[in-house]
Amino acid sequence: MTFIIVLMQVFDFADRYRGSYSDSLGVACPFYCSYSGYHDGLLCGASWLHNTSQNSSYLAYIQSNGHTLGADDDDFSFSWDEKQVGTKILLSKILHIFSSTELLGHKG
Repeated sequence: MTFIIVLMQVFDFADRYRGSYSDSLGVACPFYCSYSGYHDGLLCGASWLHNTSQNSSYLAYIQSNGHTLGADDDDFSFSWDEKQVGTKILLSKILHIFSSTELLGHKG
């Protein structure tokens, strides 16, 4: 089994059983609490999986779930617990490349 397949399975598990790990694993806090929740992790995971695998289902996942998972929220920092800013940067790169490639067929 390749590493990317394992990552896809982990993402599917995280999406199916949504929740913050520190809520279910009490010993994690106060050392490694998740204050931002799990939403940013799902969007970040889907972004990296799309970037790595070029599987369009992850981009479709972001388009379908981005609004409810907080993609529209204003973000001001990036840290181990706050991944939204980094996710937006990665997605802007992905979408820029996608748009540029798409436009190549329209050159005169």
